[in-house]
Amino acid sequence: MACDMPVIVDHYAYSLIKIASLKKLLIQPKDYRNLRMFKDEKILLEKLEAHFPSVSRVEEKTLIAIEKKLFSIYFDIFEKILRNSPKQMQRFLRSLLVRYEIWNIKTCLVGKLAELSIEQIKDEVFFKPARILGRYKFIYNLVTMPTIQECIDYLRQYDRYKHLIERGWYFFQEKNEVFMIEALLDKYYYDQLYNNLPSYSGLEFEIFSKYIDTMIQKYNLMLSYRGVYTKIPKELLKQLVIKQGTLFNLNIIEDLINSETIDEYLEKLLDFLMYPDNKFKVLMANKEEKEHYERIKPFSSILHKLAADDPISPILAELNKQLFKELKKGKPEDLKIRTIEETLSLILSKENEIFKVLELFVKIFHKIDD
Repeated sequence: MACDMPVIVDHYAYSLIKIASLKKLLIQPKDYRNLRMFKDEKILLEKLEAHFPSVSRVEEKTLIAIEKKLFSIYFDIFEKILRNSPKQMQRFLRSLLVRYEIWNIKTCLVGKLAELSIEQIKDEVFFKPARILGRYKFIYNLVTMPTIQECIDYLRQYDRYKHLIERGWYFFQEKNEVFMIEALLDKYYYDQLYNNLPSYSGLEFEIFSKYIDTMIQKYNLMLSYRGVYTKIPKELLKQLVIKQGTLFNLNIIEDLINSETIDEYLEKLLDFLMYPDNKFKVLMANKEEKEHYERIKPFSSILHKLAADDPISPILAELNKQLFKELKKGKPEDLKIRTIEETLSLILSKENEIFKVLELFVKIFHKIDD
């Protein structure tokens, strides 16, 4: 059943008021430093109440149960934002939520291949986004299919998934590798986000474009690194790349994919992001070079963090950081820009908080010191 949304908001001012109240839930740097001090999961859960209401009432004090609870609260917050957003914003937010439908499909298929029970798969699936999108029955039916073949046949009934599932399933039967199914589903999600951009107008189009550009660059980077690391055929990887991106564009990503080893991949990455020590070189650069230098300059401070075992995480974090800066450029008097930017910033921040908080619980459960 589709989520009941009786409130359609036409004015951004009302939405901004709602966002301001929800921003109180954000974990500030000072708060996070304090949270890191707690070494007991029960105490940490209690302290998180101010940021994730009701999290301390999680039924089981396990990492999986806590993760599920954190996401459940996040989806509640997401739904509140959605209810109070103007029409174009609602449409964009719903498109972002499709990411969790993709997650659910991948979780279900991998679970069936691993011969997990239906109840075990249900525990791994997020049903709240499916309800919000009005696709609960679709996900529930998929999860409760007895076999992987019945799941594949069920997905073939839906035009949006038919061809990519058939292609991914063929690859799995040939190679016994689930990578292609997961990659094609991910690519479908980002392709849809990009292809739907022309349906927006004005400031929404401009801001949504920046947001999606960052998401696509992150996807392409993770795809290229995982592909080189696991030695996925290069031509296959290039078919999965999304041909967009302002900084990490198609040429750069394909050059990274052509790396024979992770060491070569890292060397190319460092070479691309290296900001000239010679200021005269920057001064004398042509327009195209200057634009490049301007884009890579923020990355110069993280190059020392890049390592062959994980060169991607610091770059993804910096891309997020740059996106946050973009989302805070709106003038205080421009309510529309402020509302769009603060809405997206809140959603991105809250989702990132989940992973930062889970790191704290991992350290507690595994008794890892900072």
